[in-house]
Amino acid sequence: MISRHYSAVVSGRGFPRNFEETDDDDHPPRCCNGTRWTLLRWPLASHIEGFAAQLFREGYAPNTVRAKCDVLADLSRWLERRGLPLSALAESRLKHFQAARRRRGEARRGDPATGEQLLAYLRNRDDIAAAVQKIDETPAACLTREYEEFLRSERGLSRSTVITYLPIVRCFLAERFGCKALRLAELRPQRALQRYATRRDRCCHDLDTPSFFVSDRGTRLTEWCVRWTFVKLSHEIGLRGAGDSRGPRLHDLRHRLAINTLLRWYRRGVDV
Repeated sequence: MISRHYSAVVSGRGFPRNFEETDDDDHPPRCCNGTRWTLLRWPLASHIEGFAAQLFREGYAPNTVRAKCDVLADLSRWLERRGLPLSALAESRLKHFQAARRRRGEARRGDPATGEQLLAYLRNRDDIAAAVQKIDETPAACLTREYEEFLRSERGLSRSTVITYLPIVRCFLAERFGCKALRLAELRPQRALQRYATRRDRCCHDLDTPSFFVSDRGTRLTEWCVRWTFVKLSHEIGLRGAGDSRGPRLHDLRHRLAINTLLRWYRRGVDV
C-alpha cells in the first residue's frame, strides 16, 4: 500500500517533469497542466522521496502527502533562489519562508506542522543542525504535553493524528484563557452549552422550533446541513485532507466514544 501511494505522489502525478522557469519570487513556476513543481537540482531534491515515504508510514492520506510535498518543493526553490544551502535551514528561515507563502496567498493551515515534520526528518538524518532545546513551562504548554502523551499512550492515536490535534489544542487554550491561569473547571460541557444558548437567544428572538441547536435563521437544523458542516470543519482542522472525498463521519465519533468507554471500564475492572 505504501509503495503504490508513494509512486503516485513522487513519480509523475505529484511532480511532473515539464515546467516553466520564472525569475519572479511571488509567482513560482507552474507546469503546463497547473500542477506545481519539479525539484531537479534544488537543495531538497534528494529528500522528497524519503520524506514522502515517511509520511505514508505515519498514516497520511495520499492527497495530504502530495500537499506536504508541494510545500517542500516550494521551500526548496525558495532556498535555491536565495543561494542558501540545506544546512542553513532552521526555524527562523522557515518562518521567513512561511511569511512569503502568506504574501503569495498560498499559505495553508497545515504549513507550520509540515515545516516541523520536515525539520525533524532532516535532523534525524543529521542533514541540519539540531535545534536549541527551549522547554515551555507555562501551564498551557505543560497541559498540552500531558494531553499529547494521553493521546499517544491511552488513546493509541497515530503520530499524524496527534500532530493534527495539537495546534487546535494550543489555539483553543490561547483563545479561552490567554495569559490567565488555567481554570479547567470552566471547560465543562454544561458551561459551553449555556454560552451557546445565551448567544442563540440573543440572535434569534422568535424561535420556530423547540430544538436546542438551530440555524442562523432560528429554524431546526436539517440532517444535510449538519453533515455538510461536519465535513467542512473536518477539512479545516485536518481530519480530512484538502482533496479527500471520504473521511470520518459523525456517527463514527459516537462509536469511538462507546468503544473507548468500554475499554476504560474493562481496564478498571468495572462490572457492566
